[in-house]
Amino acid sequence: MTAPISPAYAIAEELRQAQLEHLHEVALWRGDVTFLERWPDYSAAGTAQLAAVFRAIADRADATPAATTAHRSLVEAVAFSARSDAALLGTHATLTAIHPSEGLVAAMLVFLARYPLVTADHGARYHAKLRAFPDFVEAW
Repeated sequence: MTAPISPAYAIAEELRQAQLEHLHEVALWRGDVTFLERWPDYSAAGTAQLAAVFRAIADRADATPAATTAHRSLVEAVAFSARSDAALLGTHATLTAIHPSEGLVAAMLVFLARYPLVTADHGARYHAKLRAFPDFVEAW
């Protein structure tokens, strides 16, 4: 039987999942292909909604009980990271994503080798991502 997860680790996992699902560069650098075929939502509404998600995680981290000093450090790091992610969302679509060396084109082409595409499903989902690029740009 496994031990129950601490509230500190639970809120850290919640932040990690939100980052992997919505901050695609984070997933790329962690080698996670769970949401490979998705593009970020850079619309004003999408950015505002995601910022609210990160701020809510930060607020829950602030309220999370910590049984140890290590747990207190973890929830403080989660709160800081979530608030930082929320604050940076506003500049990502207008500065980072369009940057030629680290933006979307670089992520699609230059950093392709960072994706651990090892199965036919991974390849098919990556191709689906590329096929969806025009719709992503249109919605942006």
